[in-house]
Formats: sequence, C-alpha cells, structure tokens
Amino acid sequence: MNSNDDKGAPSSPLAVKLGDFNDAELVYYNISGLGEPCRFRRKRFDSHYPSPEEAWESPLTPAVDVFGIGGVLFFILAGRKPYWNLNETFAYVHLIRGELPKFPDEVEELGEGEPASSEMLELVRRCRSIKAENRPSARTVARHMDQIYNDFKD
Repeated sequence: MNSNDDKGAPSSPLAVKLGDFNDAELVYYNISGLGEPCRFRRKRFDSHYPSPEEAWESPLTPAVDVFGIGGVLFFILAGRKPYWNLNETFAYVHLIRGELPKFPDEVEELGEGEPASSEMLELVRRCRSIKAENRPSARTVARHMDQIYNDFKD
C-alpha cells in the first residue's frame, strides 16, 4: 500500500497490482497522466506466458494483452504451453533473448492443407510477435477470429 504526500501524490513509485490468477505483483505506479505507462517488476513468474515487455520490465501497453491472447490460442491449438519443450529457466532465457516458441510439428501440419487452420496459426504468430508494434489490436484479433470461424462453418 502506498502512502500519499500532502498533495495526494504517492510517496513511492511502486504499487501492488492484482494480476492474473490472483497473483499479486509489484508494479511501478501508473503515472499515465504524465504519459508514462506502468511497468511490471516481477521476481518470478511462469515463463511460458508473459510478454517480452514484462520480462524486460519495459512499459506495458494493450499489446501485452494481445501477446497473452496469442499464448492462450497457442495452448488451444497445440494442447501445450508455449515453450512446451523447455523448463521454466530455459523458457525465460528464450523469452529474454526474444526467441519465440515454435508450434509442435503436428500442429504446423494442420495448416498445410486447410486455409482456415493456416490463418489461425498465422494469427497466433502475429499476436506473439516480439515487437509490440507488430502485434494486431485486440479488435483486429476479434475480427480475424470471427472471419476464421465463418470460414470453418462454410
């Protein structure tokens, strides 16, 4: 908990944030009024899912959530976590280096003959781009998934 100074500003740049799965995290206080986004300051986390920004303690933007959507879609398609073939330590090392996980071979093969499957794999890759600016917006992801769903129905 932060205490405030006599002007109401936090006396510490850090705050507690309740994150996914009720995981409490220490974050830099969001001073977005000054145009600076908050940042995670994690000591330990599941290295299979966080975004590069979280691992690098970079400013967080909505692109972090799109990266997370990509991780969930990866799990749905592959039946395994991203970095499924690595332990926590090696998964973290790969993430820090900007090395993204590959789909298992049997999942890659799904996209070879089916355009909708191929589109879904490509969407996951775009969501999980190392560079936040290369990720689609959440709205674009939703539209693209709706289009893929309609392609599957036909």
